[in-house]
Amino acid sequence: MQKSEPILDGAPAVIADVGYIAPTDAAACLQKRLLEGELSGALAAEIRSMLGYAQDLEQQVEDLDLLHATTVEASTALENELSVRNELVTAFLANTSHEIRTPLNGIIGQAELLIEEMRDEGLDHYERDLERIIGAGRHLVSLINDILDLSKVEAGRLELRTERVDLQGLVHDVLESCSPLADRNEIRLWADLDAALEIEGDPLRIRQCLLNLVSNACKFTRRGEVKLRGWMEGDLVGGQVFVSVADTGIGIRPEQLGNVFEPYRQAHVRTGLDVGGTGLGLAYTKTLARRMGGDVKVISEVGKGSTFTLRLPAKAPPDARRTPLPL
Repeated sequence: MQKSEPILDGAPAVIADVGYIAPTDAAACLQKRLLEGELSGALAAEIRSMLGYAQDLEQQVEDLDLLHATTVEASTALENELSVRNELVTAFLANTSHEIRTPLNGIIGQAELLIEEMRDEGLDHYERDLERIIGAGRHLVSLINDILDLSKVEAGRLELRTERVDLQGLVHDVLESCSPLADRNEIRLWADLDAALEIEGDPLRIRQCLLNLVSNACKFTRRGEVKLRGWMEGDLVGGQVFVSVADTGIGIRPEQLGNVFEPYRQAHVRTGLDVGGTGLGLAYTKTLARRMGGDVKVISEVGKGSTFTLRLPAKAPPDARRTPLPL
C-alpha cells in the first residue's frame, strides 16, 4: 500500500509501508539519494550532517571495541603472569622456610638437651643463656611461619578444616601461651565467654587469629589489663560468633587506624615501643578471618587502649571448606 505525502521543499514523495529497515541500510539509502540528487536544500544539508555524525559514532564504537578487546587480552595476560608469579613466590617461600626451619629446630632441640644435661651436672647457671638461645630460635621460627602463612593465604593455597570447635578450651590455651608476656608487662589477662558459645570451623586457624590479637594486645600494654570476651548472635545455623580483645595499652592514632591491617606496618616504628615482629600479624589475622567468612574490626583511643573484634560465622560457610581455597 502506498500513499502520497508532502515533505520539505514542497516536493511530494512516495512513502512505502515496508516495515523495519536496519539503520545501516537506511543510511546507505539516504547516501544514495543524496548522490543521485533526489534530496536538496535544507533537508539534504541536515541529512548530510546526521550521516557524518553517524559515521563518527560508528568509528568511535569500533575504536572502543578494539580498545576493549586489547584491554581484555592484556588483563588476561597479566592475570596469568601474576598467577605464575604467585605460584613461584609461594614455592620459593615454602622451600626457603623449610631450609631455614630445619637447622633452627635442630639448634633449639640441642639447646633443650643441653639444659637437661647442665641440670644433671649441676651447672644451672648456664640455663638462662641456653633459654635465651631457645627463645631467639623460636622467635625466628615464628617470624618465618608468619611470612609463609600470609603468602599461602594470599595465594589461595591455605587449606581449612571444618569441625566443632571447643572455644572455651581454645581460649584457655591462648591465654596460657600469652601469660609469660603478660606477666613480664604486669598485665592482668583474663576472659569472659558465654557458656552456650558454639562454633564450627578450623580450630587451628581460629587459634592463630586469637593468639595474634591477644599477643599483640599484650605487646602494647604496660601495667594494665587485656580482656577477652566472647558472645554469639543468632544460632548455630546463620549465627555469628564474636570474640573481642580489649586492652588498656597505648592505643592507635586515628590517622593510623586505616592502615593497621596492612602488611609490614610495625607500630613500634611509630610509637618508639620496641616489641619486635614483622608487621604481618594483624594483616594475616584479617585476611584469614575473611577467608573463613568473617572479619576483624578495631576501635581505639590514644592513651586508653584498643579493642579488636573477631567475627566468624557460627557454622563455616560451604565456600570456606573448599581446598585449595580460592582468592
